[in-house]
Amino acid sequence: MDRTGQVLEGKYKIVRLLGEGGMGAVYEARHVVIDRRCAVKFLRPDLARDESVVARFVQEAKAASAIGHPGIIDIYDVGSSPDGSAFLVMEFLDGASVAGVLQQTRKLPVARAVELVVQALDALGATHRRGIVHRDLKPDNLFVVQPAGARPRVKLLDFGISRVRLGGGSHDASTRLGAILGTPAYMAPEQAAGAADDDHRIDLYAMGVILFQCITGRLPFVGNNDNQLLASILTKPFPRP
Repeated sequence: MDRTGQVLEGKYKIVRLLGEGGMGAVYEARHVVIDRRCAVKFLRPDLARDESVVARFVQEAKAASAIGHPGIIDIYDVGSSPDGSAFLVMEFLDGASVAGVLQQTRKLPVARAVELVVQALDALGATHRRGIVHRDLKPDNLFVVQPAGARPRVKLLDFGISRVRLGGGSHDASTRLGAILGTPAYMAPEQAAGAADDDHRIDLYAMGVILFQCITGRLPFVGNNDNQLLASILTKPFPRP
């Protein structure tokens, strides 16, 4: 359904559709009182009946808000539309994901690739110091913002399957024991194996895969299907770029 023109909670007027995915859709919106541009991410109404999916959605807001780093997307609000769709209100980003950049150029000059990855690692360090493991780092979740008159900046997105460790415990709003979550091409071997005790190092591995892809124009491991891909990650040495 097209939500253009809707006003959520008397505050957020939907302006236009930005993109759709398997979980829902993202719209540009504007706060009607303070005239602030923002983005609204909706969860599909049918998925809103699944408590674990809704928990993942809320987890994204909690995790991103807890970090407080300029390299992490800001989430302003959480709510539910009249038709039962949960939504997040986020800062509006002008630019393109690293995935979008690679679609245009296939690979990047080494210096630019390193600059983008170092920025992402700085934000990731703040994430890990907060006890949060992202678990789904990939070019789609690194967004390159181009401020006027300034160098590009990277923002980390989508903490929906992150794991949060607080007070010595662990809160994981998205998984059942043994479940494999993430994007296969960027998984560390322990993540591919479904290990329940993976930690921040899986994020560092994913960043290594992203850097490899940015400078070579290809992924380190491929397969005809996810099973072949995961088997390669588990059994083959990481190739030299």
